[in-house]
Amino acid sequence: MNAFKRICATLIGLVFCAAGLLKLMDPVGTGLLVETWLRFLHLGFLAGIASFLGIALSLAETLVGAALITGIARKAVACLSAAFIGAFTLLTLLLLLFKPDMDCGCFGEAIPLTAAQSLVKNLVLCLLWAVAFLPLRRLGGPTRSRYVSFLLASVSVCLFAVYALFSIPPIDFTPLHPGTELLGAYDDNFDDIVTYVYEKDGRQGSFTTDCPPDSSWTYVGTETLNRGIADPGDAPQVLSFCDVTGQYCDSLATAGPVMLLSVYAPRRLKEKHWAQLAAYATKASEMGFTPLLLLSASADELDGLVPDSALRMRSYLSDRKTLMTLNRSNGGASFVRDGQVVHKWARRSLPDEKELRRQMRRDPTEVMMIDKNESRTRFLGFCFYLAAVMFLI
Repeated sequence: MNAFKRICATLIGLVFCAAGLLKLMDPVGTGLLVETWLRFLHLGFLAGIASFLGIALSLAETLVGAALITGIARKAVACLSAAFIGAFTLLTLLLLLFKPDMDCGCFGEAIPLTAAQSLVKNLVLCLLWAVAFLPLRRLGGPTRSRYVSFLLASVSVCLFAVYALFSIPPIDFTPLHPGTELLGAYDDNFDDIVTYVYEKDGRQGSFTTDCPPDSSWTYVGTETLNRGIADPGDAPQVLSFCDVTGQYCDSLATAGPVMLLSVYAPRRLKEKHWAQLAAYATKASEMGFTPLLLLSASADELDGLVPDSALRMRSYLSDRKTLMTLNRSNGGASFVRDGQVVHKWARRSLPDEKELRRQMRRDPTEVMMIDKNESRTRFLGFCFYLAAVMFLI
């Protein structure tokens, strides 16, 4: 029976660790999620610390999961896990009752769950918790080696959280992840087409204005041909931005090699950061890229925010959430080639000249797949290392 209880506790711990790590690796996205929840709960005045709350809660969730798996301090951990599960169940119940336009965000953007699915998941966790920890007085205690396992796992998770703060997520689950086609790339090929139907000698044919029939054909009517995307999962995404006059310039991001520099919080950047972006834009332009600066601001604020005049000439305006979706780093770079998102970098790790030449020289799909596989492998490697520490030591 004790073995079965430990299995149930371990299952809860695995769910906690998975949910916490997936949110920890994307602190910006988690901050947006917490901000949405705060506004839903009428606590919008706390939106300024949403990122801090998101990181703290995700870290606590992961560490509680590690404690559940290693089996340390069982009564205290049982109470903490019960508080987490109870709060999550209550929040998902509120989602189910009030039906706001938002996801629960249990696993960040990696695994979107409806309110009903999340509620079922939490009820299952409640059942597992009851089996694992009731009655509390008979929980027993772990061996000393389990405390060593928990300590190593905790230090590793904290270091991972620090790394995530200064980089972009190793796995991108946003709608604008590498491999995504931007809407402008499809404009000429995938719009619905109006054709003109003509008849001649008992047979009909469809013609366009670019290829009209001769005078021997008789006009019958018009027909609309839908040439949409066959797989909805491959549908192109919108990246909207405009110039200072309000004219939308989305198509600029779909022609040739484009380097998008996105700043979703321009007031947080210091003068040295703007100088870094200006120098990078100049270097990218010299190497054949079209650099565009996208920032969340109004046209009146542009002169006061962007100190470099040359960079200001390359500036376009967009909204904060769009730029956060494009690149989680404030001042990060995103390489787009012929309308396809290829790669992203954080502001602290902008590519050097060698890397830019690599991006220009190699096939973008090949580069994208190699980079995605490397990032995914590193993250999965960390997860396997963490599992080995918690289970084997």
